[in-house]
Amino acid sequence: MPETPQSPSSSQPPAEFHWGISYLREDFQNLRTDFQNLRTEVRAEIQDLRAEIRGVHVRIDDGNKRQDTHFRWLLTTMIALAGVIIAVLKT
Repeated sequence: MPETPQSPSSSQPPAEFHWGISYLREDFQNLRTDFQNLRTEVRAEIQDLRAEIRGVHVRIDDGNKRQDTHFRWLLTTMIALAGVIIAVLKT
């Protein structure tokens, strides 16, 4: 039976393999840093957006208060005019 040649022992990885792993590790660290920076930027944008939304809510509340005040004045004026008209018609 012919013997097949044995491959050299693979217990020692080639030197290029070590460099490849080092580069991959460095790339992963860079990606992790980039994601952390991106997450920080997104959180800052969200905080800014929340502040803007609070400002819009305040303006809406102010508009609603003014509208309520105007409605009350309008209703009071209409009731007063109706009373005046009724009083004029009865006399």
